[in-house]
Amino acid sequence: MPDWQITMNQKSHFFAPSPRRAMLGDNLYWTNNTDDTHLPWPLDSNGQPSQTGWGLKDIPPEESSDPVPVPGDKTGVTIKYYCQLHPQSSREHGVIQVLSEPPTE
Repeated sequence: MPDWQITMNQKSHFFAPSPRRAMLGDNLYWTNNTDDTHLPWPLDSNGQPSQTGWGLKDIPPEESSDPVPVPGDKTGVTIKYYCQLHPQSSREHGVIQVLSEPPTE
């Protein structure tokens, strides 16, 4: 079970890589390399904020989140998310692709 990093960088304020490819059982963590606090939050199948998050706490500047297991229970799905603290930003969105075979990156 590898840990896969997702980073938000100061210049772009994009979550990268997007898509982040991972398998069920892998862990994800977000690293915040910006001057702002961020909170990745899942979107539901209608593109609306999910009623439940991933149990993450706000990620202060220059810190990383705790590892979170890849969400869901099936492969071949795409999970979209955004920064709950900056919902108006069209840039602060990301995608997780849940694979059935190990990713190469």
